[in-house]
Amino acid sequence: MNLFEQIETIASKQKMVSVLSQLENIRLANHERDYLDILVLGQFKAGKSSFINHLLSNNLLPTGVLPVTAIITRVSYGSETKAVVSYFDENREEITINRLTEFISETENPENNKKVSVVDVFLPAMKPLHPIRLVDTPGLGSIFTHNSKVTHHWMGRIKAAIVVISAVQPLSENDVKLIAEAAEQSPKVYILLSKTDLVAANELIQISHFIKDKLQSTFQHDFELFPYSINGSGADLKQAILDKIFNPLAKTSKQVQQEVYHHKLHFLAKKAISYLEINLKVLRQKEDERKQLESQIIDETLNLKYIRQELTQIGNSYKEATRDLLKTLLLEKHTQNLSKELSDSLTREFDTWHGNLAKVTHQYEKWIRETMITTIKQVELYEWKNIAGHPGEAYHHFNSYLKNFRERLNQNIKKILNIDMPAGQIEIKVTPLQSPPIHISRTFDSHIDMLWFFVPMPIFKKRIKKHFLNEIPYEIEKNSYRLIAQLTDNINRIIDEMQQQAINYVSHELESLATAITLHQNDESDVQQMIEKLTKAVSTKTKQP
Repeated sequence: MNLFEQIETIASKQKMVSVLSQLENIRLANHERDYLDILVLGQFKAGKSSFINHLLSNNLLPTGVLPVTAIITRVSYGSETKAVVSYFDENREEITINRLTEFISETENPENNKKVSVVDVFLPAMKPLHPIRLVDTPGLGSIFTHNSKVTHHWMGRIKAAIVVISAVQPLSENDVKLIAEAAEQSPKVYILLSKTDLVAANELIQISHFIKDKLQSTFQHDFELFPYSINGSGADLKQAILDKIFNPLAKTSKQVQQEVYHHKLHFLAKKAISYLEINLKVLRQKEDERKQLESQIIDETLNLKYIRQELTQIGNSYKEATRDLLKTLLLEKHTQNLSKELSDSLTREFDTWHGNLAKVTHQYEKWIRETMITTIKQVELYEWKNIAGHPGEAYHHFNSYLKNFRERLNQNIKKILNIDMPAGQIEIKVTPLQSPPIHISRTFDSHIDMLWFFVPMPIFKKRIKKHFLNEIPYEIEKNSYRLIAQLTDNINRIIDEMQQQAINYVSHELESLATAITLHQNDESDVQQMIEKLTKAVSTKTKQP
């Protein structure tokens, strides 16, 4: 029985629903092997983008004094140089390389107003490193908190990581946290000490020793540290990075993928062991002490009823804002211009219509239907990135809440039971927003065909034209509200799905913990055997299921 199967068997027996859920995510992620993603991580202004540019001998990514990178940018091999922008709504747009800053920089795309999900850059120069894909991430620690959220979200996709630390500001507490988060996801974590040309040689030696010693004492692991500079001896340092990191990873990509798979399994096994240790510690307690433990760990701010209310409030706040947002984007911003454009168009068209009132009315209805479908669709497409971005903002809010919940729960477990629980990766899946079909309602409900002979057209033609023109604002409003109602339902359904996923995550975590505390069907020896079995399995090689 391999490690995957052992975790699955024990988690099922002990009702560790959170472990079983994450186990399924690992299984699914193990099939995504087209690329070997290497995330370049670091604090704001550590020099991540400058490092990638220098490595590629190409001023590809924007750099500057202020926070620049706002969007995840992936660089991989392609037969021709190009970039593809992917949006939250799953639409894609191919652009030239010289337009990159329009989409990935904070200055030209502030707070990701363009609703970009990721930008992929394809370069022929990356062929020697294929299947490596370099992933430039927004810097952490700047005033732009939305950038940090993007980077933390991508942690679960790490296959390898290069954490960039500036020699000018070496190893902050945030750097250590970032390394810890990366190390949970991959065994391939490298430390790059940037801007080494800005410190003296003797200081560089001291800084390097300080970082290595600090990381060794914190993680009981020797991380490889690579000094780097884009100036002076940068060419030699670049070659050292290629020889010691990139070339070996490219040549052994399949093996690395397998190592990452094992690493994630080992991490999950440790979480299962922590639950077993909780159960073991509880079994050694007296009955009255057992009853107190659950209420002490799962305090009033961590109980499911309270958290369900908070998550529901988060979901409701976004759902309540949906209709007003859509009304602003699809109606209020465009009504005046649309009314003028359609009125001008109708004036031109009306003069070409001939016949009695019935014929003219049918021509108008045909024109208004076709024109309205085209017009409303154009407005929707123009605003789609902002529309699709609304559930994306809700996604980030739910994720932040769950991360905070996990940290508080782990702190309580540590405080009361003195057991360290692994943080784990929080995964909420977002259903892509689909554009609904445009439906135009009937223009007139009266039976014009029965009335046409009462109206002499030569006399009333101007009045009829005026009547049609007066109908245009109403038609725009009526049919826009129809689309707004459809989109509101679609968006709020997505928010409801994310809210339920968040509630399920909390429920699974609390249920697994409660089971570990209250499950008494095993004696101490049974639990101890399971701990020993998993601990032994973690230290041996496993096969993929």
